[in-house]
Amino acid sequence: MLLTVNMEVALLQNEVKLASKSVELDVLAFDEWGGLATMPEMIAAFVTPNHPEVIKITSEAAVILAKWVTNPAYDGYQVQDPNFTHQQVAAVYYALQNRRLTYSSLPPSYEENGQRIRLPDTLLSQHLGNCIDITALFAACLEAIGVHPLIVFIAGHAFVGAWLVAETFPESAEDDVSLLKKRMAEGVHELCLVESTALAEHAHSSFEDAERAAAHHLDDETRFHCVVDVKRTRRGGIRPLPLRVKTETGWTFAFDADAQDQQSVHAPDAFTVYGGSSKTENLTPPKLTEWKRRLLDLSSRNTLLNFRATKSTIPLLSANLGDVEDNLAEHVDLQLLPIPGEWDESIPEAMHRLLREELAQRCLRTPLVEADLKARGVQLSRAARASLEENGANTLYLALGFLKWYETDVSEKVRKAPLVLIPIDLIRKNSRVGFVIRMRDEEPQINITLLEMLRQDFGLEIRGLDPLPRDDHGVDLLAVFAQVRQMIKHQSRWDVDENAYLGLFSFGQFVMWNDLHHHTEKLMKNPVVASLMAGRLQWQPSDIWEREASPDDRYLPHELLVPISADSSQLQAIAAADAGESFVLHGPPGTGKSQTITNMIANALAQGKTVLFVAEKMAALTVVQRRLEDLGLGSFCLELHSNKSNKKAVLKQLRMALETPKSANPEDWRQEAGRLATVRSVLNRHQKAMHQSHASGLSVNEAITQFEAVRSAPDVVHFDAAKAAALTTETLRTWLELAESLRVAGEACGGPHQHPLEGIRRSDYSVTIKSQASTLLLDFQEKNRALQAAWEVAIRIVPYHASVLPPVRATAEQFHDRLYTQKIAEQLAHVVKLESPISRNLLYRRVLNAWGIKRLGPRIDVRFDAIVPHLSCRQTTQNGTVFYWHPSQAPNSLDYFRVASDEKERRDAEDLPVEEVAAAVRYVLETQISLPKPQLIRELAKVFGYQRTGSMLEQVLGLGVEYAIRREFVKWDDHTERVVGK
Repeated sequence: MLLTVNMEVALLQNEVKLASKSVELDVLAFDEWGGLATMPEMIAAFVTPNHPEVIKITSEAAVILAKWVTNPAYDGYQVQDPNFTHQQVAAVYYALQNRRLTYSSLPPSYEENGQRIRLPDTLLSQHLGNCIDITALFAACLEAIGVHPLIVFIAGHAFVGAWLVAETFPESAEDDVSLLKKRMAEGVHELCLVESTALAEHAHSSFEDAERAAAHHLDDETRFHCVVDVKRTRRGGIRPLPLRVKTETGWTFAFDADAQDQQSVHAPDAFTVYGGSSKTENLTPPKLTEWKRRLLDLSSRNTLLNFRATKSTIPLLSANLGDVEDNLAEHVDLQLLPIPGEWDESIPEAMHRLLREELAQRCLRTPLVEADLKARGVQLSRAARASLEENGANTLYLALGFLKWYETDVSEKVRKAPLVLIPIDLIRKNSRVGFVIRMRDEEPQINITLLEMLRQDFGLEIRGLDPLPRDDHGVDLLAVFAQVRQMIKHQSRWDVDENAYLGLFSFGQFVMWNDLHHHTEKLMKNPVVASLMAGRLQWQPSDIWEREASPDDRYLPHELLVPISADSSQLQAIAAADAGESFVLHGPPGTGKSQTITNMIANALAQGKTVLFVAEKMAALTVVQRRLEDLGLGSFCLELHSNKSNKKAVLKQLRMALETPKSANPEDWRQEAGRLATVRSVLNRHQKAMHQSHASGLSVNEAITQFEAVRSAPDVVHFDAAKAAALTTETLRTWLELAESLRVAGEACGGPHQHPLEGIRRSDYSVTIKSQASTLLLDFQEKNRALQAAWEVAIRIVPYHASVLPPVRATAEQFHDRLYTQKIAEQLAHVVKLESPISRNLLYRRVLNAWGIKRLGPRIDVRFDAIVPHLSCRQTTQNGTVFYWHPSQAPNSLDYFRVASDEKERRDAEDLPVEEVAAAVRYVLETQISLPKPQLIRELAKVFGYQRTGSMLEQVLGLGVEYAIRREFVKWDDHTERVVGK
């Protein structure tokens, strides 16, 4: 019964009350549990593993356990074998059953009001107990042997459970029944549930019966209340009740030291460290479990488990799926047709008859209109082709039959999973025929992802479907559907829908999971895989990269077959692969990794070995395959897991390998290998001589390397040959130190070599020398200034030389041939470079002289005018005449003029650019100061080599004077009518 009391807590100092607080408490009897209404996890306090009666029961259970196993010790979870933990629970069950307990029913509404709990001494002395009494005793025995017990509450009942692995729930009390069901599922086996009352003496139930009865309690999830994890409650501070002992003076309580320290003894870390167990090699490594968990997608996102009809799928109509599969197995092309206009689903007999007749005519109907069928067909075919090209795996399948299933018995959301999947090619022959489907040269398969999900989550292991059962025409669909229905007959609302859909399904990750799951022992035998699983090396690696002996010294040519040239590091890698060593070979692009892999494969083939070459990208495989084909080994390469890995292609590759003729005699190879050994020996001696250290401490190779670093330096230092031959390490070090000192001194003083004051040889200095130096420097400065002025005037006059092109060996008519366009362009560019600025007519005449053409004409002008724009020349125009300038010249900055050395090279008046005339004007007026314009023109004519003037010459020179005035080289004086220099 519940008793409510008031308690006052006071703080006193010298009997003076400083503070107080009154608290109302609900007080229960020592053996009374408060029920599920408040803190249901308090039931764990009545689980007393240290009770003397519990110890007796566990001792009896050890005797039972010894009959089943060789080591009956209670190792808890140290063995890490769920089966052994399961046997320990069963042994406790039978030990309790031997106590001949009698079951008594619970009082009504015990969940809300609670009840008195019979502790082990009372229960075993009276041999009478209800479900909670027996469950608490069962849980205490399990906790005493190191197994984590659970107490499950359903409406009006309680029973026990046990963790088969070292784990607990996140919370002390959980109300999600799926947490139990998922961990009880076949293939998971993380916990077991046992009906506690089954061990009462009138039941005589086996342990297996008790387990089935407990599992049956979870079928109706509405009756489930919660599950209390006793181990988790201990971490939360709920400890077992102290031992109560009756004496002459009344009840006394014994607080066992072990009980007080129970939480620290069962610390979590003690269950996670199992390195000392001798049986760990038979257990699944954590890394492997992680790999499998990442690969196996059993979520609702996987279309293999939760198929949804979308716009990327095509539903098919058929009266009999077996007939469809039989036609595809016979490699018959079936044309997809849209839904007919007269389709009437209200008459199923007529509809089925039509479907059978059309299937006989190799046609399959879909419930889609023509436009929708076309759009979906295009989308599916493109997606399937892209997957095949990028990943090398087919993803287009025809799904025949669907399992309709529910995640739980009360779930309202139906899931559909395909059963049989036929690999399909979707082909569009032309717009008139539409799409046809054809079975690929691959085997149909069962939805193995579905089978694994059923095994893990529902304990349904459907055998005999992988591989699929066969009949005379392919897959026996009736047998498949019948076997599935037989296995799910106890599953409420589950069934098989005989529908067909064309869609995209991917098996890639499950195939990898299946390899890990079924070939774990084989994988763990590989030291590399075992190391990855363990997170550390599982073998002692050898030093395969030792430098003491080169591969040439360790291997003769006939011992390593290296068809492609390889350097020493590559040879070491090939030798390591030949020795079966494991290593990582890495390097940037272009360093010869693919060549090395090719050599490794070729050498392995020569040794009679087989090689599996795997790469993340198809391009890496293709590069090596092409190199092997170039070596004549292409017929020995079998391409797997690509868009060519169908049965026909594999058989073809095998036939090519078997029919490959022998192209060489082994004796020829041995002779060639002997010759190579001789040549290699000579080359190696040369290499050793190049790298042998001499008295100076340098090898020839090192000396050449150091010389290359200073090859571009001036050749100003010379060594006597005898001294160089006698050079020692000490002498070389001394020379280098002196050279370094000289370099530092030179940087400090600016470098004496080629210094402006290098010619000074005086070693003394005085005031007289300083005065003389000042006078001489001033005189030098004045003379230098006069010389500079004369030089500036002199450089304005440049000799003019007419360019002469070599004759062209071609006719005048070939001048217009397109084949000579580039030749003419090169000639024009050459003349412009030498004579720029040059007039258009003079430029054309220079080129025509090389062709032997005497005069210009309209046709020739057109030919030139089409080529000149491509030369990127500058252009100016004066008095209607075009002048061409080299791209590096700026007409506005021209400050010189050119004068012919003789009469033959003198240019005509119209060929003189005004820019040159303006430069000549400035030159003339620097000596004459000012001149009338007519006289200035006559002086300019003399400068350019003309003895007399004419109207054209006067006109061009006058334009030059005016240009010089505009450029402000000179100026015009209106008062004196003279041109004045500046």
